[in-house]
Amino acid sequence: MKCFADTEKGCSALTKKQCDDCSFFKTQEQVNQENKLIQERLIQIGRVKGDE
Repeated sequence: MKCFADTEKGCSALTKKQCDDCSFFKTQEQVNQENKLIQERLIQIGRVKGDE
C-alpha cells in the first residue's frame, strides 16, 4: 500500500495497518475520494463548471 504523508510531520513509511491508523497518511484511494468530494462541492457552489 502506498501512503502519502505530510512530510513536515516527519512520518516515515508505515505498514498497511499502521497507515490505516495514522492521521498523517492517506492511501491513493482516500486522496482520490477526497479530491472528488471537493470538486463536487465546488461545482455545487458554482465556483467550478462541470462538463454537462
